[in-house]
Amino acid sequence: MTTALAERFETRRVLVTPEMAKEWLSLNENNRPINKVRAELLAQQIRDGKWRVTHQGIAFWDDGALADGQHRLAAIAAGDTPVEIMVTRGINRDSIHAIDSGRPRSIANVLHFMGMQMSQSQVAVARALWMEYHAARAETAWNNQVFDTSRFVLFVEHVGEAIAFSAPPKACRGLSHAAVTAAIASAWFTQSHVDLIRFKDLLHSGVGAEEHESAAIKLRDFLLTTRLNTGGNDARQELYLRSCTSIRAFVEGRGLAKLYCRPDARFPIPDCRGL
Repeated sequence: MTTALAERFETRRVLVTPEMAKEWLSLNENNRPINKVRAELLAQQIRDGKWRVTHQGIAFWDDGALADGQHRLAAIAAGDTPVEIMVTRGINRDSIHAIDSGRPRSIANVLHFMGMQMSQSQVAVARALWMEYHAARAETAWNNQVFDTSRFVLFVEHVGEAIAFSAPPKACRGLSHAAVTAAIASAWFTQSHVDLIRFKDLLHSGVGAEEHESAAIKLRDFLLTTRLNTGGNDARQELYLRSCTSIRAFVEGRGLAKLYCRPDARFPIPDCRGL
């Protein structure tokens, strides 16, 4: 950016009211559609008193139209509470190619910044548990949409030991799927850890199962042949519930004639303080 162009910029810390936010949103031209889920997430942060002033804020083109920050403005309007935010005016429209062109931080990046070392596979298990935690309480399907990372960090701390325990002995397509590992992690809170270690060993080795342990082999055979391994949220939830059905039969010493997808077989994840 040239010095001449930079001198046109004016950035100030401004207390923006919901009324101001609505007025500025009326200056929104040709921006991408507002993601209502993202805007509501930010609005909830405002209501909860979690809004933080950063270098990121609202920006206007040099002709007065809104350049950036429509989700923040929508959140301020919906949150119905004034908040301070950085406001920049006078951006040349040629700068559009540099706005929002950086690489977003992944969940793993955020956890690492918070001092929590987790692999991508562990993060995937945490996200599966997060979806299950909320779906079980609302009796809904899994939803992998945007969420408040500060709340997710609390949840990861809550389930961290269970995730570490549930880690598969080795990566294997299907058998180490995040939804399957998450099911084992969910059982960690209420079931015998000795039984669960045995279940993991049989699931991955496929040998040495006694008659009353056949549920683990039933799940193994299913996972090695199903196409659910490459599906979306509905497929992941089904994998999770079928895994719970197998685990529950295993710890109860029952064989399975058929591996059903049973919501009543899920294991309760204890309430997480702060969520």
